[in-house]
Amino acid sequence: MLGHTGIVGNERADMEAKMAARSTVNGKMDAPTNISIADAYKMSADIAQTSWQRRWEGGSKGRHTYEFIPEVNTKILWPRKREVGVAYCRSLLHDTMLNADAFRTGVVESLICV
Repeated sequence: MLGHTGIVGNERADMEAKMAARSTVNGKMDAPTNISIADAYKMSADIAQTSWQRRWEGGSKGRHTYEFIPEVNTKILWPRKREVGVAYCRSLLHDTMLNADAFRTGVVESLICV
């Protein structure tokens, strides 16, 4: 399924972009002859971020982390206390070493606490 399928505004944007590309190829419309380096970097960054976001949303890995951080390029604010930061990171990675996580990762042999 394409990323824009079923979203009216996005489908229209896709159609407009395709029409502009066809007009450029057919010589009915001129493409810009130059672009600034800053604009090229911005376009590249936007394309990369959109691609990463689509992959993050559609992927099967990292679903637990996705619940906390659904958008790529989100700045994480880490606490000043190292112990709290480690606990936060482990929570994001779904590896808290609580008994359920320890069993899932193979550190302990049973879900039952000793």
